[in-house]
Amino acid sequence: MSGRLDLSEKGRAKDGTELSSDERLFVQFLGFGGLRPRLEKRLVSDLRESSVTGVVYSDLNDHAGVGLVTMSGNPDFFVTELREF
Repeated sequence: MSGRLDLSEKGRAKDGTELSSDERLFVQFLGFGGLRPRLEKRLVSDLRESSVTGVVYSDLNDHAGVGLVTMSGNPDFFVTELREF
């Protein structure tokens, strides 16, 4: 037995063939309170115009709150491209 850890995801296809993947999807949630409706609309507009993959949620319990969920296969994305966004 080697000393290497196998962190790959494993599964099976419909036909029973074994599948494995070393890819990961990294997801981050950012919550903001006190946003005026105009700024929420700008966040949605800026997200649409950017290359960032994400979703803006309105907070059900805070009329001035929003959440931003972003995702990437590259963990560096969150401290580079998303930070710039």
